[in-house]
Amino acid sequence: MANYIRKYGKMVDELVKKSFPELKSCKIRFIEVPRFFPFWSFVQRGFGSFFIFLNKVYRKLDDNAVKGGLAHELCHIVLDHQYRGGLNDFLHNFIKYWSSSFNTKMSRKIETEVDREVIRRGYAGPLLASHNAGETFFSKKIVEMLHARGYLTPEQIKSYAKKIGNGDYSWN
Repeated sequence: MANYIRKYGKMVDELVKKSFPELKSCKIRFIEVPRFFPFWSFVQRGFGSFFIFLNKVYRKLDDNAVKGGLAHELCHIVLDHQYRGGLNDFLHNFIKYWSSSFNTKMSRKIETEVDREVIRRGYAGPLLASHNAGETFFSKKIVEMLHARGYLTPEQIKSYAKKIGNGDYSWN
């Protein structure tokens, strides 16, 4: 586990250096959660740090897909969408997020905004890789629920990247 955490830390350091300079002074830590949790990842602020919770399925992803998922979580921080608070709020929000992970009313606008920010920062290719990997590891029903929550579909990722003229067009 420690090797993966170090790997994710190095990837985030590279992302911050290249595309997220506003996060340079932030402490970002990682917590792995069991595969049965119905999400790839989410971020929460607490104890002077940002905690990125990552599903253990991340271990099976290629680096490009991991980069897309991490860029997505960093955009949540930049756009100030993460949960906040002390230990009680931390645990409460973790349970709340997990139990409402498919609440479309809460997340549709936020997840679409975050995916678009990932693309604006030049990570359309990694975001697409992350979303495509999700289709491999999650059931069709879960993937449909994720798209209903506002995560962009592969077609929407490509379309938006081309529309704004930004991103990695390696899928051509």
